[in-house]
Order: sequence, then C-alpha cells, then structure tokens
Amino acid sequence: MQMKLSPLAAVVAAVTVLSPLAAGAQTQPPSSTAAPAAAPAPKAQVSDQQITKAAVAMGKVMNIRQTYNQKLTQAKPEDRGRIADESQAAMQKAVTDQGLSVEQYNAILQLAQNDPGVREKLMSRLPQENGETTGSSPSKP
Repeated sequence: MQMKLSPLAAVVAAVTVLSPLAAGAQTQPPSSTAAPAAAPAPKAQVSDQQITKAAVAMGKVMNIRQTYNQKLTQAKPEDRGRIADESQAAMQKAVTDQGLSVEQYNAILQLAQNDPGVREKLMSRLPQENGETTGSSPSKP
C-alpha cells in the first residue's frame, strides 16, 4: 500500500521538519498561563511572492529531509549527530536561499495550516519533479 500525503499533511510535515530550526532560533520560556495552543493570532499579511518563496523552500526542505533520512538510517551511530546537524543546516540554507528567514518560513507554513486560502496557494506552487511549480505555467494539452 502506497501512502500519499494530503496537502495539509505536507504542510504539517514541513513545519515539523523545521521545528528544531525554529527552536534553536528563538527560545521561548514556558508559558505560566493555560493559553490554548491554537489561539487566534492577528491575520498576517503574506504576499503572493512570499508564498511562492515558501513553496519552493518547502519542496527543497522535503527533498533534503528525505535524503538525510536515508543517510541517517545507513549511518553509524557515532555519525548520526553530525549528519543530523548537516541536515538542519541544509534545510535552513534552502529556506534562506529563497530570501526568507526561518521564522518567516515557519510563520507562512503555520498560516497555511490555519488558512485554507493560503494553504491552497502554497500547495499549488510546490515544485514538481521537473523543478517547475504547479501554478507557474499554463496547463499543457
């Protein structure tokens, strides 16, 4: 049986991938109040250009994750820490090479999780196997 990720699952997976990056980039003290995890934040304005950049970065991050997961499964235990660090650095570079900070990237993916319109735009712009985005050119007959 072959599993195919739904668009929401792909966004969740991408956010999960970079969670260690976000944790390293900004450490927040534990909250002493019992605020709900999904507290509504003010509607962030994200440009179409930022969504496109995030989609390209997301495609690269997913490829890097797949590559490094294979390396990790084949690596000696003493090499796994170094490989995991290389993976995090490669994912961060994939994001910053698109002109986004890790925080901006994570914010866009978080917004996509909560906003179907942003999610649809993001998923439609994910790069395909040939490197093109799905929404970048007209459909071919």
